[in-house]
Amino acid sequence: LEILYPQQYGHSPLLLNIQFWICIAFLIDFLLRFFLSSDKVHFLFSNFVFFIISIPYLNIIEYYHVPISDTLYYFLHIILLVRGGYGLVVVVSWITSSKLTNLFVSYLIILVAITYFSSLLFFSLEGKVNSSVTVYWDALWWACMDVTTVGSDITPVTPIGRILSVMLAMLGMCMFPIFTAFITNKYQSVKSFSAKYTRDPS
Repeated sequence: LEILYPQQYGHSPLLLNIQFWICIAFLIDFLLRFFLSSDKVHFLFSNFVFFIISIPYLNIIEYYHVPISDTLYYFLHIILLVRGGYGLVVVVSWITSSKLTNLFVSYLIILVAITYFSSLLFFSLEGKVNSSVTVYWDALWWACMDVTTVGSDITPVTPIGRILSVMLAMLGMCMFPIFTAFITNKYQSVKSFSAKYTRDPS
């Protein structure tokens, strides 16, 4: 909402409160795992990024009325996207069961999430300078076509937009063969079961 409607939700108290309590939940989780950890130094090093994204930067800036540049404001929004991605990883670990399904669902959700977050970032950066990106759906179309390596008629004009184009295409080339391997493996399993049942109905 903040990226799609910056004038309306840029400093919304409701969204700031939601972000604040999300950060509080992240920090409580961090502190609990820290105190329960047997090797606290290793825990700090391995969870440093988790701690950094758990700090409610926007709430601190809003509360103390700290003046910041537009560049820093965009950077803080990237941290929000990273925080959302990290939370998504936690959710994925809860909803997956078997190792094979875990791998497939994890890759699928990661692919969808990265495509979505990339489209938001692309719209935030390109929407003001790229005449081909007038609404968010243009950015989403660009991201979907880019990740499938089909390509679209939207050409990025900012350096970060160009980097995203390369990264999404590389991600698509790495991810989609995994789906093919998963479906092939499932098909072979069903085929083997059917052949065994035909030979020995009992």
